[in-house]
Amino acid sequence: SAVLSPWNRVDPTRGLARAALIVQVLDAPSGAPLPGSSISFNQLTWRGGSTDSTGRLVFPEVLEGDYSLWVAHKGYLGVNAKIRITTSIPESSIVRLAPGTAPTPGNVKDQYKK
Repeated sequence: SAVLSPWNRVDPTRGLARAALIVQVLDAPSGAPLPGSSISFNQLTWRGGSTDSTGRLVFPEVLEGDYSLWVAHKGYLGVNAKIRITTSIPESSIVRLAPGTAPTPGNVKDQYKK
């Protein structure tokens, strides 16, 4: 009988393209980079991080597919950005965040008080 070892297992991702994903987060009104923005996505495994001083975060090897990124920064409205990786060519995406904060249950209710 054959012995199954880590070296002869089938890789389910074999043949799929892998590309670097470069995301830059900018202030929508001014176009200035937003360092320290958080970016995360979930596609089989969770990955994420914070942007550098230029507002960029690089994910070095992302498998081809469709992804939904959550991008947030303190004092700005967070957004869901859709990304599609189709080739091994690095993919760049710019996300612009608008200043503001999302309503919390307390201040939403207060808006309707008379």
